[in-house]
Amino acid sequence: MIEALNISVLRSRQRLLHHVDFSVNPGEIVMLLGPNGAGKTTLLRSLSGQIVPDQGEILVNGQPIQLIPLSQLSLRRAVVSQSVHMSFPFSTLEVVLMGIQLQNQSRKSTMSMKDQRILATKALIDMQVEHLSDRMFLELSGGEQQRVHIARALVQLWTGCQEESQFLFLDEPTSALDLKYQVYVLRYLRELASAGIGICCVIHDLQLAALYSDRLVIMKHGSIAAEGPSEQLINASLLKDIYEVSSHILQHPVTHKPLAVVGD
Repeated sequence: MIEALNISVLRSRQRLLHHVDFSVNPGEIVMLLGPNGAGKTTLLRSLSGQIVPDQGEILVNGQPIQLIPLSQLSLRRAVVSQSVHMSFPFSTLEVVLMGIQLQNQSRKSTMSMKDQRILATKALIDMQVEHLSDRMFLELSGGEQQRVHIARALVQLWTGCQEESQFLFLDEPTSALDLKYQVYVLRYLRELASAGIGICCVIHDLQLAALYSDRLVIMKHGSIAAEGPSEQLINASLLKDIYEVSSHILQHPVTHKPLAVVGD
């Protein structure tokens, strides 16, 4: 388990997180929802060890995250950020290989370059971008780049410490994807969770969050406003309070999950 205990984050005298308690368990998908500036990305970055809270602590299986060397932490969690800036002309394959090379440094692995390429190619195939393997990463569309970065995170987990619980953190992984790949990626995350990987994902689409999450966490003003299954959380009253919009709640004809239709 990765858990946040009473964490607060302040930046430039602004409180981004305020006394937040939160956890992600192996094998579950937790989706963070809320308006812009609610603290979702800050919470994600705190949980993954990218930033240090000003108050409280983050525990990884009961161990304070700041006591875990980055080389060891990388074996147990991977991160797909909302935007990753690359200045150098790497190919798509080279970007994915970075996930393996990071682990090679952490574990002093002797994986051959041939085996590395085989594993990276598998991740590219899983994300349906194998045909872009030799293309320059910076030439790809935003959606293609997102899927390449997910592939990079996959190989990091595959070559990490699978004897212990592993976690994947994603910040708006579907924001640049068309509808086909939004569904494809979230179904793939569902398969990862079924294999025991804990997943925490920032997302804005209420419908997709309802369909693919085990648990929703709705944030507002740096705090958790509500938490629970979509059937409990997606209702007209809560959406009015959080997003300041009127809505009608319908039911999915197959899954019976709630569907929010915005409008008076």
